[in-house]
Amino acid sequence: MNDLKRLRAACKARLRDIEIPRPFDLDVFAENVQAHRNRPLFILPSLVPASDKSPYGTWWATRGGDFIFHEPHTTPLHRAQIVLHELAHMLLGHSAAVVIDADISRSALPDLDPEVVESILHRHDYDTPEEREAEMLGSLMLEEAGLTPAFPAAQGDVLSRLGDVLGHPRGKRGSR
Repeated sequence: MNDLKRLRAACKARLRDIEIPRPFDLDVFAENVQAHRNRPLFILPSLVPASDKSPYGTWWATRGGDFIFHEPHTTPLHRAQIVLHELAHMLLGHSAAVVIDADISRSALPDLDPEVVESILHRHDYDTPEEREAEMLGSLMLEEAGLTPAFPAAQGDVLSRLGDVLGHPRGKRGSR
């Protein structure tokens, strides 16, 4: 538990110098991250749908800037979660050990010379410390932005009760 508190505190420290707009606007926040990092940042829908082999989000670091690709066929909250997770990797200074194949690079960004791609970070699980850090920072960004999943309003239905039991404390509905 102490490790989780330390991780949370370290992640909060990363957010000190970046304004999180209220009401939250993902594009404005991305502009704030771009200014903080002093690098161009582009957020684009992925051309490949998410699957067992293709992640919901990826971050491509190139010599000229950063690209975040996200699953286009999802809810606005999930899109924000995906993009914030990738932004967290950037803010935490993570990098990938391997650069993606040139053919894959050309299919995603045909006008981009594969030689300028320095790193592509993507994930399918949370088995690494980097993924846990990015998930914590991404979750903190959602929390600071005041974004929590909306739970069904109907009382007594299964989803509503599950939301009450399993939901984030800030996302729980008022008392009955």
